[in-house]
Amino acid sequence: MTPCFTTDNNTARVETLEEAIELDARTLAAWAGHPHLRIIDNSTDFNGKLVRLLREVMTALGKPAPFEHARRFLIDMPDRAWLENHPACRRVEIIQTYLTDVQGEKRRICMRGSDGSYIYYMTTHCTGTDGSRIETEKRLSLDDYQQLMMEADPMCMPIRKTRYCLMDDAHAFEVDFYPAWQDKAMLQVELNDPEADVHIPENFRVQREVTDDPDYQNYAMAKIR
Repeated sequence: MTPCFTTDNNTARVETLEEAIELDARTLAAWAGHPHLRIIDNSTDFNGKLVRLLREVMTALGKPAPFEHARRFLIDMPDRAWLENHPACRRVEIIQTYLTDVQGEKRRICMRGSDGSYIYYMTTHCTGTDGSRIETEKRLSLDDYQQLMMEADPMCMPIRKTRYCLMDDAHAFEVDFYPAWQDKAMLQVELNDPEADVHIPENFRVQREVTDDPDYQNYAMAKIR
């Protein structure tokens, strides 16, 4: 990423570069675990940053946006104690339920949170006229969530997982533990550029990448066989 920090154009900045880096890391750590954490980095020019920022704001408001790029890896079962004690890591419990399709749109609802505090939302996937995958997300009340549970796809099981959200090297990593898996976990990282290099934290041992493996998509994993 291109370094952009300077004190030349802003008299309110008093930190050194090293202090600014430390404060930035603390800010990222404080937000680790938030379901809509997005990092607008310096991988593009300023106009490019504005475009990416607008896209993320539209997505948060429930407006259609191009499907985000993500890479997924099977990893050896990591050390949970290390994750629990990492200052830039947060644990959340997730239950994903797939609903029956409506007009060709795939829908799922999600319950997410920890320690008795949960949020609920619905995600809809469809295909745009240009063939791109479009994702829309909508926040739900508990009543809405319970009502939509009546539309659960009978051919899919709810997916339950414990997720650890970890900030490392300016990337937001998600480590998913599934109850049925005893020797592995899933590592995911979201990227602005699908061709960008990803530095996997050294505490994770990658078995193989499964980004394009349909058997490891959540929908396929939920299907009753």
